[in-house]
Amino acid sequence: MEANDHIVFDKGIPDLLAYADLFGIVAAVHERAPSTYTCNKKVFYFAGGREIYTVDDERKMDFESANIFGENVARIYERLGYKTVEVPRVPVGERVEFIVDVIQGGHEDRECAIGDRSGLAARFRG
Repeated sequence: MEANDHIVFDKGIPDLLAYADLFGIVAAVHERAPSTYTCNKKVFYFAGGREIYTVDDERKMDFESANIFGENVARIYERLGYKTVEVPRVPVGERVEFIVDVIQGGHEDRECAIGDRSGLAARFRG
C-alpha cells in the first residue's frame, strides 16, 4: 500500500456504539475510542431505501427498525464530531463515481469514509 492509497471501510467504532445502544449495553466508557482511532472525520452515509430493502439471513430487522437504527448511527457519528456525507440514491455506478469524486477532492467533502452501511469496502488509489 502506498501513501496516496485510500481505504474505505463499511463500519467504524461509532457503529459499534449504535449496536451497543440497540442491545442495551452501556458503552459510555467506549465513546473515547473514536477520537483515539479516527482515520478521518468524514463519513459516507447511505440513507435507507424501502424500495431496495429486504429481510434476509443478514438483515433481520424490518425496514422501519433498520431505518431508525441507521438514523441513530448517523446521530452518533455527528455527536462524536464526524461530518456525514450523504451518498445520493442513484444507480450503483453513479454512487461509486460520487464516492471516488469526494475522495479525490472533486467535491468539498473528501478523503476516507467510514460507516457505509451497504456492506461494501473498497480500496481506491488517489
